[in-house]
Amino acid sequence: MPSMDEIFEKFPARSFLIDVKDNEPNDALVLAERLSRLPAEQHSKLMIFARDSTLAVLRERLPHDRMFSAGSIASCLLRYIAYGWTGIVPAPCHNSPLFIPINVAPWLWGWPNRFMNRMEAKGSSIIVMGRFPAGEISPGLDSPEDFVRLPGNYNGGIWTNEVDRVASALKLEKGVIHRSY
Repeated sequence: MPSMDEIFEKFPARSFLIDVKDNEPNDALVLAERLSRLPAEQHSKLMIFARDSTLAVLRERLPHDRMFSAGSIASCLLRYIAYGWTGIVPAPCHNSPLFIPINVAPWLWGWPNRFMNRMEAKGSSIIVMGRFPAGEISPGLDSPEDFVRLPGNYNGGIWTNEVDRVASALKLEKGVIHRSY
């Protein structure tokens, strides 16, 4: 298995999602130390997923990196649903990849364009995923029925567990999804 250094060296222009599987503070310190040595350009292409306690350690060491946990996303979305109509973007929504269940998206004030613009202005990116609750840890947008729920002009990220199934159904032109199913 290649090391993280080898991956970053081989794919310097690519974005990466680092999924921290354990909940050990010492491991978070080791990861933070390693990531702190990356060039700023490569740093900006990282997203880090961790449990809340590990996330706290990483945020302390790498305050400008985009990080998230299931708890931080839930906190962001619940607060935004409650008072997003005011235009205020809750702090848990800042500087984070936000995985949005497709059935929750219509509850977000200004979905999709105004919501996405607000989150982007706060350094966050949007990735639409499958329905919640789905009985899975990370449900993907895996069927044509799921994709029908995406707005025609949606240009954010998509989380899928079935790339081969959905790739043929999607065509991107100038950042806009065109469906072909």
